[in-house]
Parts: sequence; structure tokens; C-alpha cells
Amino acid sequence: MSFTSWKKQYYPVPAEKVKNKIAAIRHSLRKWKGLTAHNLTKHGLLLSDGCTRIYEDDDNYLYIDCDSCALCCLYIEKGCTSCPLYEHLKKRCDSSNGPYFTFDDDHDPQPMIKALTAVLKKATKKRKKR
Repeated sequence: MSFTSWKKQYYPVPAEKVKNKIAAIRHSLRKWKGLTAHNLTKHGLLLSDGCTRIYEDDDNYLYIDCDSCALCCLYIEKGCTSCPLYEHLKKRCDSSNGPYFTFDDDHDPQPMIKALTAVLKKATKKRKKR
């Protein structure tokens, strides 16, 4: 397994190519599920300290930041307050005690996975009501 196999499974499309809300939530959730210790180890990847990125070597890596987040890419022009994750959390994901902050601090993706799962459930429920 490798960075290539991880990308194929958890990040097959670059975040900036995702063009709608539901797809962006799903893309983000898929990426975050790939960031569990089990899935990183399975693909032979490491999580760096300092600048949060997963990597195989100096040529094969992905920064875990707004550029690799489909929601950030989709809502960047409108600002964080328009993001469905912000709406759910009532704050920015990278604010103190936010799920990205937690991941950056202790490498635990579970708070983000939990938040994105709730956001997806809410978004798909709204979609079905239409």
C-alpha cells in the first residue's frame, strides 16, 4: 500500500473539483475517515507534526488544510459562516476546541468525522424533504 492507494480510496478527486454541498460533505468525510491511525498505517503513511500533512516521502504527501477540504474550497468565497460545518458547530472548525483544531493538536480525526457525519445526515434529510 502507498500514498497512491490511500488517495485512490480516500481522496480520489481534488477538493477544488467538488462543486456542490452534498458532494463536498461526502468528500470531506471520506478524507477524514482516511486519516484514522488504522487507515494511515494500512497504507504505510505517516502524519507529520508541525505542518499537518500525511506523507509517504517528500514527493508523496497531502496537507490537511483548507486546500484539501472540499467544503473550504466550495465556501471560501462566501466565508466560513456559510459552510454547513460552521452552521452545525456554531463556530469555525479550526477555532479553539473545534474538530480541526483537535486534529491538529492530537491527530484525532474522530471529532471531525462525527461532525461531518451529522452534517451529512442533516443535509441529506433536508434534500429528501424537498
